[in-house]
Amino acid sequence: MPVQHPKDDNVPLDLEFYKRYLVPSDIGNMNLNAKLPNVNELNTQLKRLNAVKEEKYLYMPLPKHDQMKMMPIDLHSRFRHTAAGTAAERLATVKPLAWVHVPKCGSGLINTLIHLPGVCPGVPRFLRVNQQTFSEAFVVNFQKRYPLHKFCPRGFFPGHWGTHEGINRDFDAHYAGHGVIMLRQPEQRIISGWFPHDGLIFNAQQSWPYPHRLARNIKEYARVVSGCATKMLTRDGVPFRPLGHFGGPCGDPRPPSTHEILLGQRRLNAFAFVGLTEEWHMSICLFRAMYGGRCLKSEFANTRPGDRRHGKAPYSVKKLLGNYRDPYDGPLYREGVRLFWQRVRQFKLTREGCARTCFRSAMI
Repeated sequence: MPVQHPKDDNVPLDLEFYKRYLVPSDIGNMNLNAKLPNVNELNTQLKRLNAVKEEKYLYMPLPKHDQMKMMPIDLHSRFRHTAAGTAAERLATVKPLAWVHVPKCGSGLINTLIHLPGVCPGVPRFLRVNQQTFSEAFVVNFQKRYPLHKFCPRGFFPGHWGTHEGINRDFDAHYAGHGVIMLRQPEQRIISGWFPHDGLIFNAQQSWPYPHRLARNIKEYARVVSGCATKMLTRDGVPFRPLGHFGGPCGDPRPPSTHEILLGQRRLNAFAFVGLTEEWHMSICLFRAMYGGRCLKSEFANTRPGDRRHGKAPYSVKKLLGNYRDPYDGPLYREGVRLFWQRVRQFKLTREGCARTCFRSAMI
């Protein structure tokens, strides 16, 4: 029997799906009014899941602040001096690229990354990566068919590539100066994660971490998954199955500290590319201006459309979330917006120019 959420937040979830991930005796004990467990209790529950057999899926103690470096400089500032150089020179500087895929912020970026000049010489030139060509888990399935180390040698840092894992442990070694990320207005991202996508009801409540307790409504869900991008930048952790969509750093119920909020913003400044989901066309145009290659039609297709949106219109935040705003990812997103438009100006891009040189000239 589907679980019915309260009116106005009604998204039925099929418990049959969860039966594969719950201990049989617990299936009838899923209580929407149950108290949310603390992290230790949550870890105990996760250990009982058949899908969670490794320590990496559990929530670890948070890194101590004195162990989290606050970088004093903007590593990305070198682009202010090299913008006059060639895209090939800039690309050589940032390789291997490291893709941080924040949930609901644009998995279609994979088509831009794999078709950068010379980065994936073993991948067919006209290959499109989407649900039609690689099924629902297309990022994972692409890597199975085209292992990065073989088809994109030295093009990418393969760890966490395109997943929703935390990058804290690897930041200094692999992401500083090499990271690629798309950010989305936080409340829009939360709402998109709440609703199902791909027409599959079990894809609702993305990143929700509690296996025996679904969110009663979207506001409760929002409070748990707020700060998703900040937590990915400042913590470690791996989402558990299915498809890496549940739990992980985004579902970590411990909210980011003030230190993490500031650290996330500083780390964002060290990324080789920061794009905005709401400015997808301009983001692709900027990426190509920075690192080269012709714009492709596959880059502008919505590879994972939300089921509850009307065309390209954004979700109604006021109707669904009321006055709630993500207090952790809000500052990070504002910093991302600042960096994005700073680099658009730096490369002298305009909407009209991008429409002429990028969108209309997309070759496939």
